[in-house]
Amino acid sequence: MIQINLLPEEIQKARKKRSISLKVNVVAISVVACVGAVFVFLHVILFGYNVFLNSRFSSLDSKYLELKPEADQIMYLKERTNTLMRKKNIVLDLIESRVLWAQKLNQLSDLIPGQVWLTNYEIKTKTEQVMQKVKMPDGTTMEKLVPITYFVLEYEGGVISLERREMLYLVGNFIANIKKSDVYFELFEDIELVNTEREKEKESGREYMTFKLRSKFKPGII
Repeated sequence: MIQINLLPEEIQKARKKRSISLKVNVVAISVVACVGAVFVFLHVILFGYNVFLNSRFSSLDSKYLELKPEADQIMYLKERTNTLMRKKNIVLDLIESRVLWAQKLNQLSDLIPGQVWLTNYEIKTKTEQVMQKVKMPDGTTMEKLVPITYFVLEYEGGVISLERREMLYLVGNFIANIKKSDVYFELFEDIELVNTEREKEKESGREYMTFKLRSKFKPGII
């Protein structure tokens, strides 16, 4: 069957334009709707992921607070273990050289004057601030206080006499004997008198003097 469009050409063109415009609008609305749907979908996903992260963070935070006391205890035990290991190494070094120290003690006993006795003989570490030249980042050098740690041997003992002057003389004589003994004093750089104190026996009321000496080991001995 043959259809003949009897509408004027102007009306036909207007209808075609309207039809095209309608199709364009439909496509635009569809695109906007799709883009909006994608944004809504992404928003829902991001919101859900954010809720998940917050929940996960809260869970991890609770777990951290729960484990923190144990972690602190582990850190304390680790530091304590390191300290004990350092002390053990010092003891092992002394054990390995026990023959040397036995000889040193025998030599020391021959250097102690009469009326003088020792109550303690102990190796310790000391740290002091020493002025040294330090290289700076710009290549220059400047003097700066630097902490230096070294080993010392401390002697504690006492001396008894009727006169304080004589007690000081006996301690000085003991120090002089140590310095003059090349065999005993070969391990040390020097020896110094740290302090003296006047004491009195409770029972007899007799006065005596306690003292402390300190010898610094040569580098590398311990």
